[in-house]
Amino acid sequence: MNDLYVRGGLCPFRNQYKNIRFKALKLFAFRRFLHSALARAMSTVEMTMGTGFKLFALSFALLKGFPLLKRTTYHLKLKRLSAFSFMLSTFLFCVCLVHAGQRGLTIPAATGVAFSADSIKPLQIGDTIPEALWNLPLQMVKAGQEGSTTVTLNDYKGKLIILDFWATWCGPCVAMIPKMDSLQQAFGSKIQFLSVTYQKKEDVLPFLERLSEKKGVQSDLPIIAGDNTFRATFPHRTLPHYVWIGTNGSVLATTGWNDMNAENLIAALEKKDLDVTEKIEKKISYDKAKLLAEQNLIDFRKSLIGYSSFNRYLDGITSMFRSQFDTVQGFRASYLNVSLLRLFLFAYHDLGPFDKRRVILNVKNSNKLTTQLTGSEAAKWMVDNTYCYEVFIPFYKGLTRETFYKQARADLKRFLPMYTCKVEKKKLRCYALVKMGNSQPYKTKVPQSKGMMRVDNDGFQCVNRNLSFFLFPLNKFYLQNSRFPIVDNTGYKGNVDLDLKADMRDMDAINSALKKYNLQFVVKDVKVDVLIVEDLNL
Repeated sequence: MNDLYVRGGLCPFRNQYKNIRFKALKLFAFRRFLHSALARAMSTVEMTMGTGFKLFALSFALLKGFPLLKRTTYHLKLKRLSAFSFMLSTFLFCVCLVHAGQRGLTIPAATGVAFSADSIKPLQIGDTIPEALWNLPLQMVKAGQEGSTTVTLNDYKGKLIILDFWATWCGPCVAMIPKMDSLQQAFGSKIQFLSVTYQKKEDVLPFLERLSEKKGVQSDLPIIAGDNTFRATFPHRTLPHYVWIGTNGSVLATTGWNDMNAENLIAALEKKDLDVTEKIEKKISYDKAKLLAEQNLIDFRKSLIGYSSFNRYLDGITSMFRSQFDTVQGFRASYLNVSLLRLFLFAYHDLGPFDKRRVILNVKNSNKLTTQLTGSEAAKWMVDNTYCYEVFIPFYKGLTRETFYKQARADLKRFLPMYTCKVEKKKLRCYALVKMGNSQPYKTKVPQSKGMMRVDNDGFQCVNRNLSFFLFPLNKFYLQNSRFPIVDNTGYKGNVDLDLKADMRDMDAINSALKKYNLQFVVKDVKVDVLIVEDLNL
């Protein structure tokens, strides 16, 4: 039993009671709560007024050996004082009580050091957790097993502690909740996950309830709400963010979600080198007025999972097109200052081969897609009707050219909604390669060979190759301006050996060299795949 003396001249009970016993404090919490809250309220506080009277004086020794969950009753002995003195003393006493209730703004009284935002020093890997941080009371979203609503890091000292910085709006953070819960159960008392969020308890608790009700996601991990101190001590810009505190009380690592697995936890417990990627927080200046691709951002390309852009004519850039299929860097195509028809031919390349001779344009103004203008008229057309398209997909297992071209077709459909493009079989006048009469089979004589092809202006040679290897350079390079497209109409699917000595830019010369193989190009109508571009405005 302890006596609390307060002098007050205007106490309403002064005429009725001379010695009033009442319950001043009723505490049901752990010893750490009593030492952190009551120590500040009941430690020696002396306030001397101008008249020289003392408001109250209590010794901190009252807390020594304070029993857990003990209900303590205090005496309040009232003595007459002036009205002004009573009002002032009452006000000051209330201020002290409010100060005692502000848990988390200062460390426990035993340390005697304020833990303010101004004094926080960010910790790096290898740094030791300061004593003030170990004893900092942390407000939990849900009460713990023993009914406490607060914890400290000191409760888990000697364990591997994982601070999980998260937020309710962070999808990857929420997705990691079941995994962390299962890891906690698997490792038991050896580790402790401690989820930390800056959000208030009033925002977090309803979210967790909805998550449990609708998704069936439940977790018994301690969740700290309303945090500012840990966020300042372990600064970060992206979530989730994990801080690993070793059993020796030092910072082991800062990682992302991808390194949170059982193997790394075992390595940390066994004090082995962690095979993790340090999560380095880089401060990047982002200009809201600019597109992301316009800014010089760190690791922009490295972080890409897909990128495409579509621009009108760019002055100063030579018209060009280039495709790159790199199984390390990724697949990329850059088509700069080209016609819309060129873009369609690229996007549908894997369904072809196509060129402008195998295209049907059902459009209002075909000059918007392709033109034969020259001089100043051609220059004006280029400015008004050419575009720049670039697409890039970082390589991943399963990425194919077919996937890449599908992406390009989807982009053009999105960027050019006024046009539709499709592939259909149509009869078309062609240079068709055919067999002459009842010619003998001309299959390769070395079917086991690796295969070879050589072509230049003066001839073509191939060993154990399909006829498409012969037609491709003719269509693409040597006879690309011929009146008709060049197609295979022989019906032969096997490999051949050819050795032609002829000017590859002259169809008559090529036909002359083909006679010894009983092959010939003839002009005829052949049903082939055709690219049809239509204008939806028609």
